[in-house]
Amino acid sequence: MKKVLYLFLALLLPALVFVFLKYAGRNEFNIPVYFEEGVTNPPLGCEQNYAKPYLVTNSIWPIKEGIQGPANVLVFPGRGLDFNKLKSAIDEEFGPGKVWLKEAWLLAKDSVTCNVWKKCIFLVEQPNQTVLMDTEGRIRGYYDLQLREEIDRLRVELKILMKKY
Repeated sequence: MKKVLYLFLALLLPALVFVFLKYAGRNEFNIPVYFEEGVTNPPLGCEQNYAKPYLVTNSIWPIKEGIQGPANVLVFPGRGLDFNKLKSAIDEEFGPGKVWLKEAWLLAKDSVTCNVWKKCIFLVEQPNQTVLMDTEGRIRGYYDLQLREEIDRLRVELKILMKKY
């Protein structure tokens, strides 16, 4: 009889812990906000006035459509990045049009403007070529989409951002 009681308690205890954590616990993840304290080391050659906190919308939001939704991804030209494949994967996971995903060079219309945006406005450094922004124009992440881990990190951070807003 004693063995049955110990076995019952051994099985009951993990179940009770699971139920408690499931209903009483909260798992919340947060992704960092870049440049909350302003841009401390502006890139050389940029004649930009960087406000504190730095918001892309306050500097110059160069894209006529403006900030579209909770997650805005701007992809700059990079080594061998298949934008269409990325777009279809994002649309498949989140639904068409849920994530604003654009190629910078199509919006900039020329490579000089695209490079100025990359360096001075979006503050993208090598090897990254992709930037994630939220609804307020705060930069939430930089990614090198040549690496599988970075693609996975972008997808996870998109989920967090979509849930938060």
